[in-house]
Amino acid sequence: MKKERYSGMAFLLFIIVILQSYLQQTETFAKILGGTISFFVPLIWAVFLSILLYPLQAFLRNHFHVKRAFALIAVLLLLVFFFSLFMLIVIPQVSKSIKELQQIYPYIEKRVGEFLDKSFLFLHKRGLLFMDETEIMKAISTYTKDNIQKIQQIGISIFWNVFDLTFGIANFLIGLFLACFILLKPEDFIKLIERLVYLSVKKEKALQIIEILRKSKDIFLNYFVGRLLVSIIVAFIVFLVLFFSKTPYPVLTALLFGVGNMIPYLGVLGASLISGFLILIFAPYKIGYLIFAIVLSQALDGFIIGPKIVGDKVGLNSFWVVVAILLCGKLMGIAGMFLGVPIFCIIKLIYEEKWKAYVQEEENEKEKGIVKDEEEV
Repeated sequence: MKKERYSGMAFLLFIIVILQSYLQQTETFAKILGGTISFFVPLIWAVFLSILLYPLQAFLRNHFHVKRAFALIAVLLLLVFFFSLFMLIVIPQVSKSIKELQQIYPYIEKRVGEFLDKSFLFLHKRGLLFMDETEIMKAISTYTKDNIQKIQQIGISIFWNVFDLTFGIANFLIGLFLACFILLKPEDFIKLIERLVYLSVKKEKALQIIEILRKSKDIFLNYFVGRLLVSIIVAFIVFLVLFFSKTPYPVLTALLFGVGNMIPYLGVLGASLISGFLILIFAPYKIGYLIFAIVLSQALDGFIIGPKIVGDKVGLNSFWVVVAILLCGKLMGIAGMFLGVPIFCIIKLIYEEKWKAYVQEEENEKEKGIVKDEEEV
């Protein structure tokens, strides 16, 4: 008991030192921690992909009676097939939309000019224009020129985001490569993890840790498979509504909502703001269809599709979901935004298991105390 208390005090002291370091040197601490975690991102992808692809590999082995290596090759071919299908169907439409959006700034300038001309004419007819139109237009022109540098900074920011995305893809591919080695002999990988746990802690705690790891695997698998299916359905619903209503950019908007739906709350909010801005610029009278698509897809996700496919796989309230996305996104980039929720679910699982063990230990000590008092009497 004394050793456990001392270890608990040491852990608490370590947390206090970490928090103090973070508060005193926030930027330096974030860079060091982010760099350390980014080093393990490919390994995290490898474990995640192996957990995600293993059920499909096992299904092919059991139903078609093929060797593990051939089942893995079939899984990889399926991935390549769906990725190629996505590239051939979705990417050309998205590229076309992006090329059109490159002309968005002159179009906005033109629309703003038309709006100002109509406003000036309206105010002039009613005698409400107290300033010279030329002076107003000159002020607007000066303001626009002064903000050209900000527009350039936005372009640079977009470039760096693309650069960061490229490195995210590289980490994903490295993780996929490592996952193939894991899936060739998953039992060896599992045995290695179990042996490391047994060598690190006592047998009783080792059994608890291994059980937590198994439950963590189920959390990852159930959450991501369910979330992926729901996101595909949400994207399809948004596409159908916008396509049949002839709203601009149905494929791009559906893709935004499909990807955004993988990130609870913030992803859908970001997709709504971006798609809403585009439709307001190019076809403002169609904004009602977008609102209808958002309400319909999110209602089906929240009340019908989500509960049946995903169920209660998260187990976190809205506050901790947002914290998980922001914190893990800051530390691990794009991967962290997708992995943040299940990571926090596992942290919650560990907390609950520790709390159960603590409560059970307290009850055992009380029972021992009662028995000792009865024996003394």
